[in-house]
Order: sequence, then structure tokens, then C-alpha cells
Amino acid sequence: MPHGRTSIAQRAVFVQSIDVLPGQLVEWEFQVFSGTADGVLGQSDVAFSLDAFWTSDEPQAHDFSSKLLQRLKDDRPLAMESIEPAKSYNVSLGPVKGSVLVRRPGVMWFRWSNRHSRLRRKLIRYDVKLGEADGAAGGAQGFRDRGRSTSGGWGVAAGAPPAGGQKPWACCGPRA
Repeated sequence: MPHGRTSIAQRAVFVQSIDVLPGQLVEWEFQVFSGTADGVLGQSDVAFSLDAFWTSDEPQAHDFSSKLLQRLKDDRPLAMESIEPAKSYNVSLGPVKGSVLVRRPGVMWFRWSNRHSRLRRKLIRYDVKLGEADGAAGGAQGFRDRGRSTSGGWGVAAGAPPAGGQKPWACCGPRA
């Protein structure tokens, strides 16, 4: 299974983004590793969150690009949906896993934040896989790997997550 490791600088956020379509299953796994100062400063931890920007309200959007352009031209504010609200994860939790079955086309942002730390970097291992759910039930049992892992590919160190009213990709830099 492809994976990546990254060191997140103090006061920084590490971000990955992926384009998703209805019927796809997104699975993730990550782990926070101990640091040399853990004995003095406590366990290493990061805050993880997952947000989505849906390019269409229709589950069967056939033209991803034109739907995205139309959504950006609309007068209504761009809204991010929080799939996994920010939550702190530390070394003692070991590997953290999750998955979501996508219902609409859009872009998902995975964020590992170390903004709370003034003194030390945090080391994480991460893996994000994108595949299709087999059958109507979906879920992890219905996952068929399509070899489209984003691990080690689209990660970008970023500043703060987007604030309200800001374009959702302003935090993420160039995308592949």
C-alpha cells in the first residue's frame, strides 16, 4: 500500500487534496510518531480534519469542469462541508483509520495541523486511497483499489485553512 511520511513544522499545516466523484470510496490512515522531546513536553499530537467542496449539488454531474466553473460564477458563497471536524490525535492512539462514501462530485481536503505547537515539528505517516465501492452498500468491505492513491503526491505545506468567503483552494497551492 503506497504511503508517505512528512514532518510538519511548528505552526504549520500539511494538506492533501483529491478530486472525487459519486460512488467512490475514500479511505485514509495516518499515525503520529513520537519525537525526541515527548518525555519533557508530552506526547506528540496533530489535529486532523477533512473538508469537502462540492462542485455540484447533483449526485450525477457528468461534466466536472463546467459544473465547477458554474459553481464559482454563482453569487452564493462557496461553502466547505466538514466531513471530519478538527480533532487532536496523539502518539498513543496508534494508526487512525477512516472512510467515506462520496455522494456528490467535488474536492476533498485532508489537513494535519500543527498550528498549536510553538516548539516542535511533528512526524506523521499518511495514506489516502481513492477507489470505487462495490455494490450498493459500499463501505470498507466493498472497496476495490483502483491504484489511485494520493500518498506522497499532492501534499502541500500550507498556512491556515481557508477562512469564510475565501476560495477553498487558497490554502493548498497548485494541484496536480
